[in-house]
Amino acid sequence: MIGLSLIVSFLFLKLAKKRTLFLASFLMILLAVKSSTQVKTWKNSETLFTNALKVNGKSYISATNLGLYYIKEGRMDKVLFFFKKAEAIKPNDPLHQNNVGTALALTGKMDEAVIYFRKAVAFGPKNLEGHTNLIHALIALGRTKEAVARVSKIYKAPPKQPKTARLYRRA
Repeated sequence: MIGLSLIVSFLFLKLAKKRTLFLASFLMILLAVKSSTQVKTWKNSETLFTNALKVNGKSYISATNLGLYYIKEGRMDKVLFFFKKAEAIKPNDPLHQNNVGTALALTGKMDEAVIYFRKAVAFGPKNLEGHTNLIHALIALGRTKEAVARVSKIYKAPPKQPKTARLYRRA
């Protein structure tokens, strides 16, 4: 913004008249003020995505990013709020179902988490993360037979990838 205002000012100076000089100076000051106001919005991820949600209340991306920001900050009360907001905006997206399930699991609400992980799997049957989270939640609830059946259904044979093989053995 400031660079643009300097270019505009330079062009006006080339055409030079006092009125043009005044107008160019005024425009430059106006753009500088606008730039300084905008910079405050970019203070950190929280201010950036909060502002984006104020501007566009249907921005599921901003809601998701706020949820992720609050996970890093350890503020689980806000994580669930923003993940549910993203899910309300785009309810059939497996990512949002999985995120809500993850937030519930992190707060110890495994029964509720399973519901959302099942939705994630239903909306995205090839979503390995949703399947994996569902299996982990089932194991945490002591429902190992269901977890083993799900692992067997997904993989048909013992998996070869180390992370998935560990999950298979755990179930």
